[in-house]
Parts: sequence; structure tokens; C-alpha cells
Amino acid sequence: MKKLHYNIIKTLVYILLLIPFPIRAQEWNPLGILSVETEGNSATLKNDSAWRNCGCNYEMIIYQINDDTLGWYQKGIGLTNCDCIFNLSVTLDSLNPGDYFVKTSFEDSYSGDTIYIGLITFTILEQNTFNGYAKTAEYQSPCGIINSNTKSHQLNSISISPNPVNNILTIRASGLANHAILQICNTNGKKLIERDIFHTETQINIGKLPAGVYIVRLQNEKVALVGKMVKE
Repeated sequence: MKKLHYNIIKTLVYILLLIPFPIRAQEWNPLGILSVETEGNSATLKNDSAWRNCGCNYEMIIYQINDDTLGWYQKGIGLTNCDCIFNLSVTLDSLNPGDYFVKTSFEDSYSGDTIYIGLITFTILEQNTFNGYAKTAEYQSPCGIINSNTKSHQLNSISISPNPVNNILTIRASGLANHAILQICNTNGKKLIERDIFHTETQINIGKLPAGVYIVRLQNEKVALVGKMVKE
């Protein structure tokens, strides 16, 4: 009987460990979702649902940091006043067997800053006759606009002021009807503030946030708008 109880508890623990992952995967992250697919001695690095500037074409720069660590730098070329969701990927071939770590970052087209996205890890088992990797494919999806000005949307523009800001941030949303959700995240995608709003103008005290760059997201049932603010 004790063994049966132990097995039941063990099964429940496994289930509880598995449950949070699909829940967390649905949380919005402006930097996107990192993943990898491996086949033989090839690996395709992916950065899906990433918020970027619409006008940019991203050059996938792969560089060696040390024996088992690579860097994936998404360098943006071009700039327009529009924000989009992109799926980005790059494929590496002729990788030597071993465990790999890929530090992923991108160039912010608005500020020129390098923003760290996260770490991708994978293992290559298949042997090859080459001494190093080769970049063999790149992909950038079409722009999925997230700040459309179409009048049929309930929410079609966002204004953030002052920007930079010290304490009190004013957010104005034209065309807001009934309800929207406001989120303020850091550049690593961590949600710091979340609030339901019901008016076209909202003021928030952000005095407790440390100085830095933050991402402001406003969403209702039809559209999501994203902007940036700088906390002094």
C-alpha cells in the first residue's frame, strides 16, 4: 500500500512539473519565443513571435564565442514607423558532435542598442568530416502588423508621455471602447506591471522601476499595440 501511495504521489509530481510549461508559453514576450530543431549534424535556431520594426530586414550573424558557445545576432537593416511580429530562423550545418549554447540578441532599430533575448541549447550526436559549422539558410516571415490604424479596430493608436519619464506615466489610447489590458515589461520580456484600463487616458506611477528601457503593451480583444518608454 505504501508503494502504491508513493507511485501515485510520484505521478502527481510529474504532472505538476509539466503543467506550467504550456501556460508560460502562452504569456506574451516581446522578444519572442526561442527554440531549436536538430537533424543529424544540423540545427535550426528559431525566434518566433518577436516584436520588431516593420521596415527591417534582419541579417543573421553567427559568431563563435568559445568551443561550445555561439552567438546569434539579428542585425536590423532599414527603419519605418511601424511595429510587427516576425518569425526568424537560421540553420547551421556541419556541426561537430557535442553540447551547444547559443546566446541570442538583436539590434534595436529605434535606439541601436543590443538587446539580449536568451539562451538556446542543443546537442549534436552525428559525426561529420568538417572542422566547423556553416550557415546554410535564413528565414524572415512577412510582417504581421500589430499597430494597425484601421478604423474598424476598437483600439488604433497609443501615446506615451512624457518619454523619458521619471515617475508619472500618461498613456492615451484613441478609440478605446470599454476595456483593455495594459502591461509594462522589461527588455527581457518580464512583466512588471499589469492593469485593466477603462478610459482613453490612464496615469501610472512607475517611480519604483529602475532606470532603463521598458516595453508598453496595450491589448483588447481585437488588436495589440506596443510602444517603448525610457525611465530616467
